[in-house]
Amino acid sequence: MCAQLGNDINGLKAAIVALQDEIKILKTQVSTPVQSTTFSLIETEKIVNEVSERERRKNNVIIYGCTEGKCKTNAEQLNVDTVFVKDMLSSLGINDTDNLKISRLGKFDATKDDRRRPIRVTLHSENSVMLVLRASKQLKTSNN
Repeated sequence: MCAQLGNDINGLKAAIVALQDEIKILKTQVSTPVQSTTFSLIETEKIVNEVSERERRKNNVIIYGCTEGKCKTNAEQLNVDTVFVKDMLSSLGINDTDNLKISRLGKFDATKDDRRRPIRVTLHSENSVMLVLRASKQLKTSNN
């Protein structure tokens, strides 16, 4: 009878060890999808951020090579740039030039004589952007 109980106890110990091993395997299987889901969420967030960033920038046009005037303040320079951009857009047939967002990119450096910071123009529609891009070859050959 004692021998029988000893065998039963050994059998139960073996079963417990087998169950513990199976639990370890199941825990690793459960944690792996959680990690891949977390990775997937991070990647999805990056993609959403990229799409929203492109959506925000889709109406922007960058104009290079425009010299800056001898303006003393940023407000004066902004007025000069606004007149320049509106003239350029009207020559391309874009007449909706009210409420444009115009700004110079980069840091202002008064020590340079020939300053040519790019101008960022935010237009009202993608169609206006496409018109400007199609006419970019004309703009490159113009005197302004």
